[in-house]
Amino acid sequence: MKKLLALKLFLFLLLPGGMAQTKKGEIQSGRASFYSDAFHGRRTASGERFDKRAMTAAHRWLPFGTVVKVTNPANGKSVYVRINDRGPHRRNRILDLSRAAAQKIGIKGGAQPVIIQTVYPGKPSPAERPDTMAVSLLADEPTTLDAGMSYLPTGKACRPKGYALQVASYYSPASALYDAASLRSAGIRDVYVQVPCGEGSGAEQHYRVVVGQYKSRAHALAQQASLAKMGYASFLQAHLQ
Repeated sequence: MKKLLALKLFLFLLLPGGMAQTKKGEIQSGRASFYSDAFHGRRTASGERFDKRAMTAAHRWLPFGTVVKVTNPANGKSVYVRINDRGPHRRNRILDLSRAAAQKIGIKGGAQPVIIQTVYPGKPSPAERPDTMAVSLLADEPTTLDAGMSYLPTGKACRPKGYALQVASYYSPASALYDAASLRSAGIRDVYVQVPCGEGSGAEQHYRVVVGQYKSRAHALAQQASLAKMGYASFLQAHLQ
């Protein structure tokens, strides 16, 4: 069973843009940059012409048409953008903004940490999922993660201790595992998916992506600056007991 789950996750990660989907309210964090003016007028991956004045952005796997709220934690400024392209193609970056969108939140050069919240989820395009065999395997047995447990990016249950820094929150277990695996591939080793209990009556289960096993709150908070330099905004969470 564990080998089957690992195989499905592997196939899932091979798909262009992933099988990961998103729901309203889900949060990611990472480093954002903006397009060079040289791309103005060129075709994006969605087929649209790129317009540096439009409120649009590129993301590696969010479905085209997804609207996200992008916040610069350094100044609290936010902007709403629509995903219409694929990228960024540089390591440790999560979003490429149009120049106009970047200016609205004070990103003037290089890449800066941002927090991304899904406002309107787009619909995945079949054209981005050509591996029908992998899709079929995943559809036969969806990934499930038990409440009250923590998991490695491979889907294996574990019991990390102490404190961690949360960098994302999803309503989809597959999306959480996808993001955790992406963080691992970016060079962050201690990555886990938490599935908290006690969501409350009628509340939808969510899945936290957290980093680290810190012995104390002070130790965890001291690591926030290092994580921010890598492009990830974060906040404190205790590991599940």
